[in-house]
Amino acid sequence: MNSVVTEEIEGEADFLKQKLENAKQFESKLPLNCRCEAREKAERARERLMVIDTIELREQITDTAQESGMLSIWWEVFAADVDMRQRLRLAFF
Repeated sequence: MNSVVTEEIEGEADFLKQKLENAKQFESKLPLNCRCEAREKAERARERLMVIDTIELREQITDTAQESGMLSIWWEVFAADVDMRQRLRLAFF
């Protein structure tokens, strides 16, 4: 891989890390019940996706995540799902 591509990837990774850190700081100031509700929704969505994995459900989950505005929670819940992380990244950034 050439150095320009490597720099672009590293720059994007740094950008994403900063955005996630900003989201965590903002979300930490929200009431606990809001964060708990978002986590419960994200975990239910992940469980449903494990049973019925369709593009339509992935799109709906992404929409729900965007509406909740709790990126760091959704990001953590879908840590093992590369496709969902890509969808979340595109939806939030």
